[in-house]
Amino acid sequence: METSIEPIGVTPDKIVSAIREMSASNPTLDDLGIARNIINVLLKFAREADAAWDAIALAKVKAEGEFQLGTKKYFAAVDKKTECIDEMKVIETLLAVGGGELELIRDCLSANCYKHGAIKKYLTAQGKAELYAGLFRVVEKDRLGEKQLQVIDERFLK
Repeated sequence: METSIEPIGVTPDKIVSAIREMSASNPTLDDLGIARNIINVLLKFAREADAAWDAIALAKVKAEGEFQLGTKKYFAAVDKKTECIDEMKVIETLLAVGGGELELIRDCLSANCYKHGAIKKYLTAQGKAELYAGLFRVVEKDRLGEKQLQVIDERFLK
């Protein structure tokens, strides 16, 4: 299904083609900026459309009950999240109940639960920076050996 941005007749496939054509040339920073702005606008529209679809689907579920589209089942439920109340108490409880077995704590940790940057900073401040290498490793996500574009939002740099 081809949709147009009225009245100029711009279609998503035309936008993607135009951006791909930039890679064949040597785009200026202005060209890249314009392309990034176009993508940001499209993403905004997509997020708004997604939120509108969710609202319509929720109203349908509330009125008619759950439904399924392909492999996805849609239903209404309270959105909930489980949060830890006291991290130290969790560790103390597991050690007490588990008889001091560290393996029990390890088995109860989620993936990447440690703030590696905070630990590196702490070990360095304590004069033990060399211990960091034995605790963490950087795993590069290799995509056929190609470097991938990385983005840093400087608002969040310390």
